[in-house]
Amino acid sequence: MIVTKAQLYPVSPLDGLNNYKRVQRIEQDGSIIERVYLDIIDPSMRELLIFQHYLSFMVKHFESDEVGIKINSRDEPWDFNISLSTGREFNIEITAIADNMKHFTNDKSEERLSKWRQQQFIPYFELQKLGLLFPNSEIYSYLKKLKSSGIGKKQAVKNPLYRKGKNIIVSNVPAPLKSLSEILNEVINKKLKKKHAGKEKTVLLIDNRTGAFDLPELQNSVEEISDDLDKTPFMEIWVYTGYASDFDGNNAEYSFTPIKCSQNQFHVLDKLSLKSEDGLYI
Repeated sequence: MIVTKAQLYPVSPLDGLNNYKRVQRIEQDGSIIERVYLDIIDPSMRELLIFQHYLSFMVKHFESDEVGIKINSRDEPWDFNISLSTGREFNIEITAIADNMKHFTNDKSEERLSKWRQQQFIPYFELQKLGLLFPNSEIYSYLKKLKSSGIGKKQAVKNPLYRKGKNIIVSNVPAPLKSLSEILNEVINKKLKKKHAGKEKTVLLIDNRTGAFDLPELQNSVEEISDDLDKTPFMEIWVYTGYASDFDGNNAEYSFTPIKCSQNQFHVLDKLSLKSEDGLYI
């Protein structure tokens, strides 16, 4: 069985990385493509890591000196409002894309399972939910026994899902009904319709959680929509593809693909010397 790595794939050995999951996708022609995804159970923590990765990326490539960063607010109304020691103040807003809603649903279910597999006890109602999401005859029998005992929904019970080690989950995701450029346009326009003031000083980061699209589709889609999106009020728009990270934001691998950036940023990116044959900056 030949497994091909996606072009959007970490450069570092996986043994040295944390908080990732490997996914092998079987295509309709029978080929198998392996991808690596940043795997963070807590949505708020994932958002914070993406925020930290953007700041690291920005300071490394676009600031000439060390920069101090202050978080002024969170979710008021933008995800983050920050000030730099250089005097700049701006917002950062993070949103996500996937192949379709089923892809999002699968991800949330897997994250829920991963969270509770780490706990020796679990609320009865959570075990019921996971029993529906991941049917299992042993869990069904256990739930039936608990129900007959008259247990309360919020009561903690011994967790039959408690395991150490990795999960192997098999799932099915329908093929995308829209192109990647359509998906990107849709999520950006949704943010444009927000009534929040300050879009002109807001950086929009799009968390790429797709599985059916790889680097060529991403590059082509960005080229297709970038001219139109240059007219949007957002000061910058980037597609973030995360692979792995420690919880402090270090020992991380990720990539940023610009949809909209300043002329100075464009020139800096264009001058980066280490560029792979696939057009991926390293």
